[in-house]
Amino acid sequence: GESSSAPQSGSWEAPSKIRQRLAATLAWLTTRVRGVPLVLGGFSQGAMLVTQSLPTLADDVKPIGVLILSGLVSAFELPSGVKCLAIHGDRDERISLEMARGAAAADQMKKAGLDLQVIPELGHEISDGVLDRIVGFCDEVKPVERGVARREDDSWVQEANQAKLLRWVKRISQMITMFDDERFMTHLVVLDMAGLDSTFPTVGNGLVRYALHDAGPDKRGTVVLFHGKVADLQRDTKALVEAYKRLRLSVCVVDYRQKFSQFCVDATIVLEELEAVTGSSSSPVIIHACGCAAIHGIHMAMASQSYPAFLRRRLRLLVLDGGIGNFKSLPPMPTGCIAVDPIGNDKKLKYVGIPLCILGGDDACCGQVHKQTGHFSVLATSAEMLRQDNLLPSVVVSPGTALMTETGDARLNPELYQAATEALDQTRNIASKVTQSFVNDVLSSPDINEAIDPAKYKVNDLIEICKMVASVAQKKQSATHMWELRAMQEPQRGQELYKFILSCCEPAFKKHGGFEPGAQGFQQFEAVAASLSQGSLELAEVRAQLLEAFSLQRLDEQVLQLERDTHSSFGVKLSQCHEVLDNAIEEWNSDTLWAEAFAQVQANGGTPAVARDVFRGLNDTISLSHARRLGFKGTDTEVTQRMDGTFHLWMHCDPSLRAKGGTVQKKAMHFLQRLSDECSSQQAAQAVPNGAAKKVSNEPSPVEAPPPIRNDVPKEREPNRAPPRVEDVQVSIEHATDGDVVSVTVPSSACILDVRQALLKLVGETRLSQVKLVKRLAGGTGFRTLQDDEPLGTRRTLLMLGNSLAGAPEEAAPARSPAAPGTEVHTEAVASQQLAKVAIQEASMEEIQITVHIERDLGLASCLTIPPGSKVRDIKEQMAQEDPTGMLSAADLGLRLAGEGGRALRDEEPVTAAMVELDVC
Repeated sequence: GESSSAPQSGSWEAPSKIRQRLAATLAWLTTRVRGVPLVLGGFSQGAMLVTQSLPTLADDVKPIGVLILSGLVSAFELPSGVKCLAIHGDRDERISLEMARGAAAADQMKKAGLDLQVIPELGHEISDGVLDRIVGFCDEVKPVERGVARREDDSWVQEANQAKLLRWVKRISQMITMFDDERFMTHLVVLDMAGLDSTFPTVGNGLVRYALHDAGPDKRGTVVLFHGKVADLQRDTKALVEAYKRLRLSVCVVDYRQKFSQFCVDATIVLEELEAVTGSSSSPVIIHACGCAAIHGIHMAMASQSYPAFLRRRLRLLVLDGGIGNFKSLPPMPTGCIAVDPIGNDKKLKYVGIPLCILGGDDACCGQVHKQTGHFSVLATSAEMLRQDNLLPSVVVSPGTALMTETGDARLNPELYQAATEALDQTRNIASKVTQSFVNDVLSSPDINEAIDPAKYKVNDLIEICKMVASVAQKKQSATHMWELRAMQEPQRGQELYKFILSCCEPAFKKHGGFEPGAQGFQQFEAVAASLSQGSLELAEVRAQLLEAFSLQRLDEQVLQLERDTHSSFGVKLSQCHEVLDNAIEEWNSDTLWAEAFAQVQANGGTPAVARDVFRGLNDTISLSHARRLGFKGTDTEVTQRMDGTFHLWMHCDPSLRAKGGTVQKKAMHFLQRLSDECSSQQAAQAVPNGAAKKVSNEPSPVEAPPPIRNDVPKEREPNRAPPRVEDVQVSIEHATDGDVVSVTVPSSACILDVRQALLKLVGETRLSQVKLVKRLAGGTGFRTLQDDEPLGTRRTLLMLGNSLAGAPEEAAPARSPAAPGTEVHTEAVASQQLAKVAIQEASMEEIQITVHIERDLGLASCLTIPPGSKVRDIKEQMAQEDPTGMLSAADLGLRLAGEGGRALRDEEPVTAAMVELDVC
């Protein structure tokens, strides 16, 4: 026995009644098994009880050896001639190794010859290595002849292997409890399946129910049938049961638990209770596993390698009917994250050791009939390679189903019929090579036998970890990244999600200190949290919230719901919106589009005003062409409104789409600035003194003849047509929420940016972002920002959001006076340049996205949103604030420009566009 509390000093004092009871029990035992050597041993407090009870033993009850397992806390009286072995782990968290060494160093123990053996990496537990040392100690104190023990040589090894198997199954079950989630299981099974009722027998203390369909007294054997994804167990297996009974085979239909973590547990129960479920102790057995239950079938065959030879000989054939191959062959689903494949059936075939029949099958999850070809292909390929390497006795592969569909009654597929008949007629040879491989490769694997003891962890610590990781997942940049991951294809989607979750968990794991780094630590955390959640409602709730935060299925469901609402989305899918923006980015980056636009500007006067008009025409043309591709019909205005409404809907849902939209705007504004800069350069070159002009008039023109004007771009006014008359107009501006009204005077040719600048001057504000001109949406549900390059036109009343207008003068002076003769072109050029530059500045004014690479080799990075006017020190402070551990300070951080040889940044340096990617140094 053991206690939940760890002794800090001294020893635990066993009550006298318990010591007397132990002595009486041993005295009674020696009268029943006289002449058999006695070794006393105990674990933890049980070991303390043994050592304290030695003086109270009767004279005729004398052990030849004493075993102390993780329980040596003080010196004790050891009878003369009795050997004593104490085993302790160097990672025992309940009884320190120092305490055990102190007790062993006492003179009393040295004289008694106590042997203290320290096991590296062992906690407060009994491992397979400890069991081996116990066996060795018993053989040392009293070598036992196998004849006296009445056992065969291999039965000792057999029992040890069975014990290893049960511990392995238990640990695997603990490590994969996260896959019991209904969102995962619903892909594998029908959760509300009509199973077997309480009238059917059970095995495993009532855990597994089964129905045995007996083929009569002359039956040739029994088929153990594990169902796949079926709605009614008896109804949907009836035809297969009848087909096997035609071969005089009884069929045991197993109603296993629909929890992924219990699949191998239930298969082990069926294997141990094989006599009960088959109604025979010796008849041949065929394992027929459908769909996800291939996990059961393969495990049952594989686990038999740890059981006596007579049981292994009963297993004649394994049928994988539309069986699940591996994790990656499943369709995309919310499986959380994984470091290793929790299924891996294609790899496990190596340890099956019996003939194999693989069918394409008609299972709803993995069957070939339902176009799930990946599973059949994976299993068939792996099996054939193993057969060629003589690791499988025989392999039959058929892409069809288990039953013939052409006949009117239930008959087996010819390939399955032949495989079953041959398996029953042949006596199975036991392959000791496969058994040894299974024990060495699987049961003795150090990774698998790594103990995960939930008792080492505190519930409150796990709750705090869940909250810390969830807070990271809820940040704006994390949400954007999750939507970016959602758009990826498998397997990249799952791989990148796994990396992202690890990066979010790593700081919390480091702060706790009780988890290994990387994937192994996450597996430990999942196993421990799943185990302790069963006894803590609060931990179960925060863990569920954490899983939800990283659920891509949650995002998939949001998208599906909106796509079904065709009234709001106009029938446009989110993927189509991403495609539109991707194409728009390509177009604004296109050299061909730039060349055509510049040629049109040159052909129509080459002024910045023309550049602006050509840009507007291009922008309208690109937008309309994409809208038409999305299937919108009607006038240009109707089409534009519908597309605006669609993108507003999807951008509200998907922040990554919103970020991509910002990229499109920046690309377009850079395009406009480039056009304006080229025109300004041309105008500046032409606005030189006449003498200088004559001096260079004989030089060839650097501008080639422009190509024809594109049909989809509105034509500029003819060069010989008189320009429209520009005059000052008064515009009334009302605050959309306060109701205050002011007036500004601008030229009639002004655009929205001109009005904003005039209003900026009127209210005494320097930040353009504080003065937004808007339009009220239909129904009064909100506002739409007016674009800076929109012409004012005939509008004389506008709405505004931003700073209050209270106290501002009622009327402002004209924004600019009419251009003087000979200066009009230059003034237009300057205004157009200002338009483009201010638009670009404002596009990035709201926020600056910076990626800081923390550890490039691990793919760890932090995405920050920095306000304009920030300094490098502000980046460090934000990183420190967002550190979930709370242990990072700005002074601990060093930043440098990304790339090899990037220079270190000073705290007082202003943040610029060149700092969008940084490295921690």
